[in-house]
Amino acid sequence: MPFRQVQNDYQPEQIVQMTEALNLAWPQVLFANGESTPSQLDLLKQRLANFIIACASQGEFNPEALKEAAVRAFCKE
Repeated sequence: MPFRQVQNDYQPEQIVQMTEALNLAWPQVLFANGESTPSQLDLLKQRLANFIIACASQGEFNPEALKEAAVRAFCKE
């Protein structure tokens, strides 16, 4: 669970929204980053989760808005 370290800092519904955002963003981030080893993928997913946590700490919990911010940050064109 990528948000285990902050589960006591947020309401359960907020964790659900953050998880939804991660699940929405992950396929696009994965595709944009190409081939990687399993350990690189784990690190990338944790970085993505940390980015979503940072956005949530600023008060953003809308899954679609979090996904869009993450995709912009992790999918450079």
